[in-house]
Amino acid sequence: MWDDLTKAQQETLEFIIDYIKKNAIPPTYQEIAKANRITIKSVFQRLRQLAKKGYISLKKNVPRGISLTEKVGFSIPQNVLLGIYTSCKKVKSGIKLENSEGAIFLSRDLLDNEDEERFFIFKISEKSNISNNINLDLPIGTLIIVEKTRNIEHNDKVMCVYGDEIILGTTKKINDFFVLNLKEGKNIPIGGSNASVVGKIRKIIISF
Repeated sequence: MWDDLTKAQQETLEFIIDYIKKNAIPPTYQEIAKANRITIKSVFQRLRQLAKKGYISLKKNVPRGISLTEKVGFSIPQNVLLGIYTSCKKVKSGIKLENSEGAIFLSRDLLDNEDEERFFIFKISEKSNISNNINLDLPIGTLIIVEKTRNIEHNDKVMCVYGDEIILGTTKKINDFFVLNLKEGKNIPIGGSNASVVGKIRKIIISF
């Protein structure tokens, strides 16, 4: 196994695997350097080769942005890092996420093992201008895992921006057009100058 790797590359890969097994998150470059007694420059070189040979994937400018691939030969439960935001707004280029509160590691299982680049976390805060229409009480501190997509279907739970307000609701298809179904029985059209879809609500983590 791993016959195309040098001894140094194998040692680095083994350390990454062992670290993830113990901590469920990947190591930092500094931790790899310390464990292998090499420089940060050498860590960069080894990781680039491991990525080139298909054993890992690397995400630029992401803390602990190392992910194992299927080529490693076995599966290890691994957490992913998702950004947390408390607001968003509609801009000319689409939707802009605002008021970052850092990031959090969550189990990849919560994303159904899909690419984490497609997701972010919306945190309900006291300053969030939000209208909740999904028939579930969402206290301050609730984390909502949102998939960034505008491809919606009938009865999807979604997050939308409408004016200055963020709306959580369920989609409804009427005569080939989608609307956002509100608690009062009212509907808001989706698209154009109306409600803009931020993404689908995939999971809700309620904090008590």
